[in-house]
Amino acid sequence: LLPNISNIYFRENERVQCFSAGLAEGHRTIPAGIPITSAEQIGRVFAIREKKHYLVGVTGRDEEDQLPPQLFVMDMTNGKANTFIKGIENPHSLAISDEGTVYISQMHPNQIIQISLPDQA
Repeated sequence: LLPNISNIYFRENERVQCFSAGLAEGHRTIPAGIPITSAEQIGRVFAIREKKHYLVGVTGRDEEDQLPPQLFVMDMTNGKANTFIKGIENPHSLAISDEGTVYISQMHPNQIIQISLPDQA
């Protein structure tokens, strides 16, 4: 898990920002509120979850209708984000099993999509 990081997503600003929570101990502690990494212009973020050192998120269309809805995974050790699926209709929320399977709920159609990510989450 990510014990010393606070993750904040801004649906209308289409970004995820990660900050130090200031909870680590020792002489190399990062003070609370210091930006760690971010992903911007990724579409309207509807949900994020963490698993191991990954942040998994699902987005809807952006305000200009240029970016399709997508499932992304951000590696918190290097800040890089990868898109795994595009075109998910009306994503609303997500969950991750202990084995790393991602479940995405959709609205209209009302269904749940199950996705296995390769060697992640």
